[in-house]
Parts: sequence; C-alpha cells; structure tokens
Amino acid sequence: MIPTLDETLTRVRGLNDSTDRTAGVYIEVKSPHWHRAQGRYPSSRILSILARHGYLRRSDRKLVQLIGENDWLRTPAGLDAVARYADAIAPHLRQVLRPGTDGAVEVTPLAAVAHVDGVFTDFPDRTLELLTRFGRR
Repeated sequence: MIPTLDETLTRVRGLNDSTDRTAGVYIEVKSPHWHRAQGRYPSSRILSILARHGYLRRSDRKLVQLIGENDWLRTPAGLDAVARYADAIAPHLRQVLRPGTDGAVEVTPLAAVAHVDGVFTDFPDRTLELLTRFGRR
C-alpha cells in the first residue's frame, strides 16, 4: 500500500524524533497546470497537510524549482526570478553535465552560474557511476 502524505510526514517526524536527526521530504506536484484545468488544486491541499504537521512558516520548508525544458528558467533573468521564492533548482542531469569534445564530461554554463552542488536522482547507482567515472564525485 502506498502511504499518504499525511502518513509519510508522521513517519518522518517519528524517525526524526527517534534518531535525533532531521530528515525531510521532497514533494513534487506533477502537472499542476493540468490539475488546475480539471478544477483541482493539489498545491492548496498539500500546503494544508504540511501546516497540520508543523510546516507553517516559509522558513519551515525548502522550495525547489524544477527546471525541465523551460529555457527561460536557465537564463540569468530566470534564475534571478526563481531565487526570489525557491531555495534551489532541480535541473536535469543533461542540463548540468554534458559530453566534452575529448570524451570527458564538462560542466554546463547553468551549473557554473547556478552553483549546482547536489543531485536528485531516481537512479543513484547510475549517477554515482557517471560522476565517479568523470571525476566529479
């Protein structure tokens, strides 16, 4: 059974309390524009659940802006706009590293300008292999 957000936040709180560490959650609303077109507003519901679990203030949570294929968000103006409301960006790996001319991996201009220093991935084994192979680990 897939746990609800409410159940997940309860488990995270329990882990934090029992281990004296701070773990968090990374919530991604898929296709929010589609949901709004259907008359659904998942972001409002998510914020309500977060508030119920003590994430009341903006400082209680970190916001990450997904970059996707939005070219404007990768410009200096786009990054400045995102910096006004988000704590970090989440570009695709290809937007951070690219093949170089000599077979090595190069850091893209986005990574240099945005000071990328971490990676989210669904494939940690592949990502670690890639970063290790190209000396970026």
